[in-house]
Amino acid sequence: MVAAARVPKLASVMAPADSLDAVLRRHYGYSPIWQWSQSRLSSPPENTAQTLLLRGRPPQILFKGLVGCENRGQRLEYVESYLRPDVFDVVTEVDKW
Repeated sequence: MVAAARVPKLASVMAPADSLDAVLRRHYGYSPIWQWSQSRLSSPPENTAQTLLLRGRPPQILFKGLVGCENRGQRLEYVESYLRPDVFDVVTEVDKW
């Protein structure tokens, strides 16, 4: 989820092959940086399980995070995504704060 007020006319400036990060940098002048993130195993809601082509609702990796702008101090994007562990290689790296 991206706040529409932060990215006016996003649909018209973002091509299908563009990454959101690249558009935020190039077109809007933001410097996106992860403010926080978390991942855990969680059973997805029924409609998400169907979208992921799952049988039933087995636990998947639920990734949540908040992306902010390093140089402006604004929140830009809230991320919540289910990742299939048989499709994605999820690696968590922890560094000093």
